Amino acid sequence: MNDRLKLTAITKNYGATRAVAFGAEESLTFSAGEIHAVAGENGAGKSTLMKILSGIVSPTSGSMELDGVSFAPNSVAEARALGVEIVLQEPGLIPTMTVAENLFLGREDHYSTVGMLNPIRQRKAAAEALAFVGLGLNPSLLVSELDLETQKLVELARAMAFKPRVLIIDEMTASLGKSGVNRLYSLLKQCAGLGVAVLYISHYLEELFSLCDRITVMKDGRLVQTMASADLTEAELQTMMVGRSLVGTLYHAELREDAREQVLLDIRDLWVGDKVKGVSLAIRSGEIVGVGGLVGCGNEQLAEAVFGSIARDSGRVTFRDSPVQRASQRKSIRMGVGFVTGDREKNDLILQHTIQDNALLPNVPFRGVFGFLSRRRDKSDVSMLIDRLKVVCGGPQDAPGNLSGGNRQKVVLAKWLMRDYRLLILQNPTRGVDVGAKSDIYAVIRSLASRGVGVLLVSDELNELIGMSDSILMMRDGEVSGVADKESGPTEELLVGMMH
Repeated sequence: MNDRLKLTAITKNYGATRAVAFGAEESLTFSAGEIHAVAGENGAGKSTLMKILSGIVSPTSGSMELDGVSFAPNSVAEARALGVEIVLQEPGLIPTMTVAENLFLGREDHYSTVGMLNPIRQRKAAAEALAFVGLGLNPSLLVSELDLETQKLVELARAMAFKPRVLIIDEMTASLGKSGVNRLYSLLKQCAGLGVAVLYISHYLEELFSLCDRITVMKDGRLVQTMASADLTEAELQTMMVGRSLVGTLYHAELREDAREQVLLDIRDLWVGDKVKGVSLAIRSGEIVGVGGLVGCGNEQLAEAVFGSIARDSGRVTFRDSPVQRASQRKSIRMGVGFVTGDREKNDLILQHTIQDNALLPNVPFRGVFGFLSRRRDKSDVSMLIDRLKVVCGGPQDAPGNLSGGNRQKVVLAKWLMRDYRLLILQNPTRGVDVGAKSDIYAVIRSLASRGVGVLLVSDELNELIGMSDSILMMRDGEVSGVADKESGPTEELLVGMMH
């Protein structure tokens, strides 16, 4: 394989922070025709490095070469013109514009005649680009009419439409269901077969081994090592990323002997429209009950109905032996129920407010003395939580918007550790989180359960459900399609069978 892209002594500083810090003699190459993973914890510098390659930011120092020619893009448009495309983790389309307009934004001249846009040519080209990624959409649809998975595939179509030399995929699978992930894998392998250098970032380590030819590990902005994926084990990769072995630390291996008998939450014949159909489950003190299934199976609506974010149509819900007639979020919090949703940026955090304000938000009514808050006490309590959760930040007055994804998720958890909550509903609590932060979050969940907190764990990750749950309910089309407990030793194959 020929070297497509070469980076030498690249650094990127943000004030006193060195986000990327290659050594003076260090270089990294990406080859044509390969899928090359860049792995590391949140904050390792990998996304910053991809932004440098795609022209979003400029390096502080160092040099780059594309096919042997100096490469120093000053903008995304300039990088694209030279054949470097990126699909970011964050949404990258303009909702109020059509699919076709988004696909060729900034490239309208390709479909113009004598300076006038030819909409027929544009729509035809858009249909061809969408068909390449397996989408049969009407290019005239507004992006706001599409679900998140379809939007990400439209972004992929845009990146592939002009036959790039380098294609960067940054955490795309976090937005895709299983069929979307399989489609992405097939397309990326097809691209590599055409000689494209594919740069791939994902926190799902199994993806790196099944998809990628080589893996480069970064830590604290520095290069650690580049190896063929076939020469690495997952445990070795985890150790390289985190700097310590994580063998045996991710999941709890057996049921707790001190599991209590008290039923915290008892749900009988719960119905929510056509999304949740007659579901029953119970969670005991100190028990972790997992709920899984394919996208759209109803597990998210189940979690929202239990917390009171959406109304239930019928069914009986009892919490700590007291019937819950009409659930609401405020009532649930008052009873001691916390909820980590699946979208931290949209629902769980105010990114530009302080960590302290975010942590206090659902707890203000329970912390005042004669109606007054103690800012000193609040700061002290949040500081202790930052230490307990190992949040990498500038202190309680730092903003979540300045933090990596894993640290933002820890701030979300901090909200529900400020008070003695009895039940926590966790919806994909480690989505988009690196393996080191996962280990920290799992340790907190295990610690809570050992103190008698009940946990409803809704997750798309089968290994997370198997590793963390004392019992597992799988859902399909709004109904419970199978039940397994840890003592029976459930496998991924068993759970997949229950999902379909």
